[in-house]
Amino acid sequence: MADHEGLVPVTHSEGYVSPFHFAEDGTPEGEAASKVTVSFSGYKETSFVYDEASGTYKVFFFGDMAYVDEAADGAQVEVTNILILPAPQSTKPASEAPKGNQRYDLSGGTGYYVSGGKYIEINWQKAYYATGDFTAPLVLTNTVGSPLEMNVGSTYICIPGNTRPITFE
Repeated sequence: MADHEGLVPVTHSEGYVSPFHFAEDGTPEGEAASKVTVSFSGYKETSFVYDEASGTYKVFFFGDMAYVDEAADGAQVEVTNILILPAPQSTKPASEAPKGNQRYDLSGGTGYYVSGGKYIEINWQKAYYATGDFTAPLVLTNTVGSPLEMNVGSTYICIPGNTRPITFE
């Protein structure tokens, strides 16, 4: 898709301020995370395997299937940062369309930031719940309340149900 028709613009309006904070070295001083597995349901999980040479995590799903980007010539997706934001999850009742879809409470909670082969616990909040502004950003902080500084690069955001297993190896 060379012309990117129908995609969201990549430029920001004047005065835009990113809700995310980046640092030249945003690798957390935490526990080892050479492989991270996030379960989304009884049949779907996503794994991230750290490649020290590139400093990125290769993404796999449904076990060991490489997650590829068909728009990028079928290359396997690799990311610099992983945000895991567990949230209370429920199934919408049959009376709500479309039935069976999942509902997540995104008011906030505790999660994880993974980068550079390590992870730390973080706090997160969707500012909408505090402000009532639907366009309010996601707010990420370390456990003492300072803004989370992430590595420059692509970021994969996972929002599993808060009872689903997450493993770090």
